[in-house]
Amino acid sequence: MHPARTPPDDAGPTGPAGGRSPDARALLDALPDVALALSGEGRVLLAGGAVDAMFGRPAQALQGLDLTALVAPPTARIDLAAVLRAGPGAGGPGEVLELVGRRADGSSFDAEASWAPLPAGPPGASVLVVRDVSARRRRAAASEARARREALVRVAGGIAHDLTNLCGAARGHLELTLRRRRGDAELAVDLAPVLEATELGLALVERLRRVAGRTAIDARTPTDLNEAVAAALAHPSGSARGVHIEVSLSPRPLPVLVARAALEQLVLELSANACDALDGRGVVRVTTWLRADGGGPAACLAVDDDGPGFSSEAIDRALEPFFSTRRRGAAAGLGLAVVAGVVDEARGAVRLARGPLGGARVEVELPLAPAPPGGPAAGSAAGVLPEPP
Repeated sequence: MHPARTPPDDAGPTGPAGGRSPDARALLDALPDVALALSGEGRVLLAGGAVDAMFGRPAQALQGLDLTALVAPPTARIDLAAVLRAGPGAGGPGEVLELVGRRADGSSFDAEASWAPLPAGPPGASVLVVRDVSARRRRAAASEARARREALVRVAGGIAHDLTNLCGAARGHLELTLRRRRGDAELAVDLAPVLEATELGLALVERLRRVAGRTAIDARTPTDLNEAVAAALAHPSGSARGVHIEVSLSPRPLPVLVARAALEQLVLELSANACDALDGRGVVRVTTWLRADGGGPAACLAVDDDGPGFSSEAIDRALEPFFSTRRRGAAAGLGLAVVAGVVDEARGAVRLARGPLGGARVEVELPLAPAPPGGPAAGSAAGVLPEPP
């Protein structure tokens, strides 16, 4: 017979006095989620996992806290005992609950949690596993918004095709009639508004085509973004009356492979959108600069205003065709959709945010055109540094 071996103090899952071993504690702290052992009254007995990353405080700081200190209303009103008594189907053990977590700095995050009774704990104790799902929901929302915009873009492309045929035919017949009745001044006067309306229809078609990402790219002749801004703002929209427009252009040329007409249209849409938000009174600032970091040199354009800014709904949907925050009939909802269409075709990026003037900010980033053979690329090692926005 072999003599019985006495295990060392740190063997097994528990250490001295039944405490958790260092290995088990390290395993718990390595969890991407947070595990909370809770008393029957909902107070934290023990916390482990990514506590600091999720709640912005160390695990020890959670001990003794009521769960309501870690969740935001309306989830702060959860009665743990009632939930546990309710059983499956009513948020009981094993059910996934949707919570709004609260960090130490007061910020919140979307979370999911699942419960189970704590087998070796005091009466009514449970374990709650909390998972931060904010990033997952943001990705899902972004994917849904992208799919919705792509569907609307296809609709816009189809409408543009049909309107092109209709308006083109109407204009052709009008011009033919006017040529045949060249000496009929009265007829020319009568048909002038009809011809003007047809031209406006064709201009709308062009906007729709740009929403659908067509006609924007010119791979042979780069356009200087600075020149396009200057040309577009030389003829501001009617909504610019009473608005002070500030312009700050990069001292360096910013060549991009976008057709000049499309680039000027992009600037006009952005400036008109900003002016419309001000109702004839306020400041719009247009800035261009070179960004030479990140994924390669880029020409950047920002349009800021001191208006009310974007609502949360507008941030999510402003780039969709036909979306508008203005009263029904006051706008076609194509302005920022045109911008997105041009930028998408140029493989650039559009960002919406609250700007330094306190209102809306729309920032456009377009890849810089390749340098001509033998010439240094803008933003390359030839001494060009990124400029501040």
